[in-house]
Amino acid sequence: MSKRIRFGFSTPWLGFNFRFMIPWPNFSWFRLSMSSLMLLVVIAAILSAWWRDHRQMDQEIVELTAEVSVNRKSTTAWGVEQMVGEPDTTGSGDMRTAWASGTQDQQKEWVLVEFENEVNPAEILVHETYNPGALYKVSIFDPLGREVVVWEGKDPTPTTALRGISKVPVNTIWKTKRVKIYLDSPKVPGWNEIDTIGLKDKAGNTQWPRYAKASSDYAARYGRGSISGFSLDVFNTVR
Repeated sequence: MSKRIRFGFSTPWLGFNFRFMIPWPNFSWFRLSMSSLMLLVVIAAILSAWWRDHRQMDQEIVELTAEVSVNRKSTTAWGVEQMVGEPDTTGSGDMRTAWASGTQDQQKEWVLVEFENEVNPAEILVHETYNPGALYKVSIFDPLGREVVVWEGKDPTPTTALRGISKVPVNTIWKTKRVKIYLDSPKVPGWNEIDTIGLKDKAGNTQWPRYAKASSDYAARYGRGSISGFSLDVFNTVR
């Protein structure tokens, strides 16, 4: 139900008198009891605690994986561990010091990397070392963990190049320390290998990943094989 409020205007000099009423909604249904209010507070507290614990556990996993990745990088060929740290693939071509997806052209791929410090991003640097040109989307994760697409389009490095650094400008209000790139692998034949990804801030400083995760990687097909010894012979046979 709604009630009506009366309004009136009159001008004695002109003999004019005008009155009208407008409906006014009744907000009595919005009243909250103390018990209902307390229930909402408890639910909000539980959700906040769950979110905090979830983020903390996720960060602990990243810390542990980052330590393992550093140790594995020198012994794992074409693994996602090769994305950790500064660029170290000196040439172009099918190089074991770069990341390669599990298959050549069967599906689109993605790579997620995390950096040490949260910064205002200015540019993402994707070091492509073999069959470049597959990059089509880049996103960052804001402080709340939400994925935000910051670029989508044609790879700055052409498919005709042997290798290249795809520089993607970023214009966003969000700080970040996580970047995710997407590759249209079926569109560019062959393994689209990537050495690493750089995050440049607005002051011109560049960070390199301390943690990396991918939709797939070639090393996983052989139990994270080694660059040396028996596993190297396996890789040489397959690739």
